[in-house]
Amino acid sequence: MHGKTIKAKLALDVRDRGLAQNYASRLQTLGFRILSITASGVAFAGSAEQFSGQLTLTISEDARQITGELPADLRGHVESVYIPTEPTYHP
Repeated sequence: MHGKTIKAKLALDVRDRGLAQNYASRLQTLGFRILSITASGVAFAGSAEQFSGQLTLTISEDARQITGELPADLRGHVESVYIPTEPTYHP
């Protein structure tokens, strides 16, 4: 998983685009790439090393789950941080 880009979402417990923008700015300052910002959260990307080093979160070996707790300055109004699953299409 070393060097692999992990895409994740930070979901807020309130709908507030300004608050989401603040979280996006903080994540960007930590070196993460911002993919999108909505009133309900932020989609962002980074390496597993960034997640563990900057956010004290652990990415599972199969890159499907995030465990751990965000640093205190990023915890307010965050409902969850998760790796979205790819859609499955059935013919």
